[in-house]
Amino acid sequence: MSAGVLNQKQVWELILGDSPRLLGYCNHHEGPGESAIDLPLGKDLWELSSSTRPSDKQTIEALLSENKAKHYELKSDEDFILKVGRVYIVQTPWRLKLPQNVRARATAKSSIGRLGALVRLLVDRHDQYDRVPPGHNPGHETKLYVEIIPTTFQIIVRRDMCLSQLRFVKGDPDLYVLASNKLIFEDQEVLYPGSTDADNRRDLTQEAHREGVLLGLNLTPDKTISKKGHSIIGFVAKQNARSLPPLDPTKKGPDSKGYYDPKRYWDAVTRESQSAEDQVLIQTDRFYIFRSLQRFSVPPHLAVECLAYSESLGDIRIHYAGFAHPFFGHKRKDKKNGTPLIFEVRGFTFDSTLRHNTPLARVQFWRMAEPAETGEMSYMNQELTLSNCFKQWPKLQSRDSYPPASVTRRGRRK
Repeated sequence: MSAGVLNQKQVWELILGDSPRLLGYCNHHEGPGESAIDLPLGKDLWELSSSTRPSDKQTIEALLSENKAKHYELKSDEDFILKVGRVYIVQTPWRLKLPQNVRARATAKSSIGRLGALVRLLVDRHDQYDRVPPGHNPGHETKLYVEIIPTTFQIIVRRDMCLSQLRFVKGDPDLYVLASNKLIFEDQEVLYPGSTDADNRRDLTQEAHREGVLLGLNLTPDKTISKKGHSIIGFVAKQNARSLPPLDPTKKGPDSKGYYDPKRYWDAVTRESQSAEDQVLIQTDRFYIFRSLQRFSVPPHLAVECLAYSESLGDIRIHYAGFAHPFFGHKRKDKKNGTPLIFEVRGFTFDSTLRHNTPLARVQFWRMAEPAETGEMSYMNQELTLSNCFKQWPKLQSRDSYPPASVTRRGRRK
């Protein structure tokens, strides 16, 4: 097996091999995807007064006891509502027994991240979120826990619901992280700049070696849901979001598409004209959805890891799906060049202004240990897209009017 991200077949080997490394998997759980596997919730849930992580010598059980966490039991056929601002930890039914050359990484699924919830992996005796080091906790199985903090909407959970995903990687990063200046040698373009304007193009090979590629904010109208009069560049959660009915991130309508009316939970962020000088005002304690200017077309032998970029962006917090899988944006039905990443942005303390093409994320391209075998995923053809539990946003008509107060042009409030 070569170094790199494990594909579906290799993850099955971790589950079903002669020496299983992923324990507790059941037939009713989702199988592996192109470069990750969905992590189900177990039956035990605790509510805490604050977010906390274990020390390098502390178990999660000891942490829960120390913090006097309140215990609940999740059921597969009964909803449990997670309230905004509360901290919850759920034990998963799975355990890991990783060898010395394989590590695990986790991230929230797009469907829950776009609802403004933080979902992060915790393990015994490790003080970093979303990381399981190679050979972790030798001589013991590594129990997996998920911390969930709704920050915008109330969230519905049940036993066996999947809010996060695990990716397994073999070897040292020197062997599988593709230097950004090597992307130009791929047979097909992997990352499109998203703009033909020389002033807006970001040199995709500017970062050295493993530092990754920066992604900028796209404030041009999304033509799939805009018409003349007002053009949508993003979405912002309603100001009364936390008092709205709770959302089930897995809920589907009778057509197997979205269930909830998006206009009940979101407002459109609009602007009337296109300009590279346009800005967007991020208001305090509001949650926004935007898209990246750059667009991905990930081939089957690569996967994408999204990294924390910088705290120097101002008084905002940026979230985005931590993984983009092989085939993401690779063969779009509409023949467009790639698919954008979705940014989840929240303001803190005071209002902040972001400009078109402001860098908000940094991504690395990782080699697969073996190429992925399939390529069907829910966000393959996305543009500016809310969580899958929502119905499609209705296309704007010229007579529709959404207040564009959160958008500025050349520094002036609209």
